[in-house]
Amino acid sequence: MTNLGRTLVYSLLIVLSIAVIVGAVALLVHILGITSEPDDTSGDTGTESAAPPPDTKPRDTADTSSEETETDEVTETDEPIPEDGVLVREYDEPVIMYALYNVNARMKDTVESDIMGMFYQGEAVTVTGETPNKWYRVDYRDYTAYIRSDLLTADSSVASVEIEIYSEPVTMYAISNVNVRESHSTNSSIYKMIETGTAVKVTGRAANGWYRIEYGESYAYIKEEYLSEEKPEADPAE
Repeated sequence: MTNLGRTLVYSLLIVLSIAVIVGAVALLVHILGITSEPDDTSGDTGTESAAPPPDTKPRDTADTSSEETETDEVTETDEPIPEDGVLVREYDEPVIMYALYNVNARMKDTVESDIMGMFYQGEAVTVTGETPNKWYRVDYRDYTAYIRSDLLTADSSVASVEIEIYSEPVTMYAISNVNVRESHSTNSSIYKMIETGTAVKVTGRAANGWYRIEYGESYAYIKEEYLSEEKPEADPAE
């Protein structure tokens, strides 16, 4: 056999050997189920797991892992707080106390608060509660007010008002329509109302700013700012 013939035979054997090897590899791949990466895949195909889709938590399950849990612990007093914002221990029943002096009734439990009015010495005050800083919550006309607790007393005799008795009655006149009361206090009963210009006989003056007047067989009281020794002039329109 010539050299050319031997070369062709060797080449053919090499080709056949390669074909056999490729076929064997293909058969092995098929048997083991090994596949290549599909053409429509993008991104990392490593060992890290993909992030879960959003909102996979059940609708009726609350995630409290990062939220503060509620507690039944009471951190503040359970005393009622009125609309004015003042913390008050409210009494079961109102208590009647008396002004030791002429005292201011204020909107809140502080001396910086606005003054709503005044209770005169000896005047009865309806107390409905007290604050932690020692003020009383009181009824003032149709409103709520506050008075320092050291300015009121439960003993009416301690808050008694001295009354100067005149040796002779003095005639005075009402400068406006005004109430005639049983005692020298706006909390006392009203006997009647007298009209402007009505003359009364004044028999004395209470230290808390009320005049004592004759009233039938007894006495009654009118606030001094509503009486004058001069009779007011009649209204021309009347």
